[in-house]
Amino acid sequence: MGMLRLIKNAGENDDSAMAGTGLLGLVSVVAENLALSLDNLRMRNIFEAASMRDHLTRLYNRRYMEDFMLQAMSRTKRTGKGLGLILLDVDQFKEFNDQWRHFAGDEVLKGIGKILLESLRDGDVPCRSGGEEFLLVLPDCSYEDALKKADDLRREILKLELKSDSGQRLKVTVSGGVAAFPGHGDNYRELYEKADQSLYRAKKTGRNRILGCDEKNL
Repeated sequence: MGMLRLIKNAGENDDSAMAGTGLLGLVSVVAENLALSLDNLRMRNIFEAASMRDHLTRLYNRRYMEDFMLQAMSRTKRTGKGLGLILLDVDQFKEFNDQWRHFAGDEVLKGIGKILLESLRDGDVPCRSGGEEFLLVLPDCSYEDALKKADDLRREILKLELKSDSGQRLKVTVSGGVAAFPGHGDNYRELYEKADQSLYRAKKTGRNRILGCDEKNL
């Protein structure tokens, strides 16, 4: 609800053509058009937010992430500061969904999204990049700090507990790969590929672990 307030100027002639019902009619037209414009603006903001966010986890989506990375990489190269990239993937998520159905799987993804939103710094950008995969961009962050943050998140997700329809406790683990600028690539694609390769090794060597590009195991 909004309010439109009009104040009559001192000394204005009440017999003018705009007085009385004529003025009220004009005000009504202006108010209706203003309300329509504001409503259109509100809806546009809603649609823009929806286009940037994943509806399930409320994290940013891949489309937003790719646009953000272009700006973040440009800024990082100017400032000379580091930039960390973390790739997290839920272990054996297909098997989890097959056993506990997609409702439980959705609850896992929402729980992880909540942890990421609450655990990162202002300026860090968490993204659901697809399925059960999450991509995190950490501006002004060294490789070592990105590794530590990734493992802290892994431990927090390990504490996540849900219940099945029958009351059974459900737990999941994640594996992760970490890369950083400038040591592991000069652009987003190179960093992503290095982090993805590290994630692949983490999966192959037992899951529930974080690996960096230097083979360091946390």
